[in-house]
Amino acid sequence: MSSYRQANLKANVSLERDTEHVPHDGKFHLLVDGQATGVFRTLKQAQEAYSRILTERNCQASPDVLPVTEEVRRKMLREAVQKCYDGETAGGLKVPKRSGSRRFG
Repeated sequence: MSSYRQANLKANVSLERDTEHVPHDGKFHLLVDGQATGVFRTLKQAQEAYSRILTERNCQASPDVLPVTEEVRRKMLREAVQKCYDGETAGGLKVPKRSGSRRFG
């Protein structure tokens, strides 16, 4: 199971699953001021509670949109291509060989 973390540092609220701060039980844990205040089976239920807490603390639930400069965009694309290339050369992907000896028709 993959880990999950959604946090608002201004409000000191986070929603986590299978991280170092919460048990590895596959459930979503709502942490307020470092203390577990709720446990949820589904992400939807957990996000509703997370949004309620942020509303109570007068913080926005949606993340701020940061402008991306051209230089940062190029760097992100370069890293994505490098990761893709590393995955292909790692041997995890097998490409069948084509022989030119087959003739159809």
